[in-house]
Amino acid sequence: MASLIINPITNFSSSLEKRFPNTIPYIWGALSAIVITSSNLFVKKLSKEMGAAEILVFRSLQLAVYTYTLMSSQGMQFHYPNPTINKLLIARALAGTGGVGLAYYGISMMPLSDASVITQVYPVFTGILATLVLGEKYEKSQLLSAMVCLVG
Repeated sequence: MASLIINPITNFSSSLEKRFPNTIPYIWGALSAIVITSSNLFVKKLSKEMGAAEILVFRSLQLAVYTYTLMSSQGMQFHYPNPTINKLLIARALAGTGGVGLAYYGISMMPLSDASVITQVYPVFTGILATLVLGEKYEKSQLLSAMVCLVG
């Protein structure tokens, strides 16, 4: 069943890559922005009838079914022999669920445009955490850009 969805996308992606080399990541990035914006719009509309936690549960169930189908069709493992990897995967899942839940709550409580702008500062916090946790270098230009983003 997953192949009915994945194969056409893969074929489309391959044909685009042949015609327009090195453009696929930009196309997927732009499409991602459109899909995320649409998702936020749906959350805002749904929040008039149900709570953010209920919306998150439905999102999580749908994501679990999709991910299970995708992983099963590709013969991927659902857990790894390395306990450290499993702990990191669980921590990532908890952080992601918490972040999405808080974003949905914010979207339900304020104008959609304000909530969308606030949630788009993810890259700033990612850069800061990458420096603190992973020891990645944070360039002065990145720091200046982050400050401009936060100030608006």
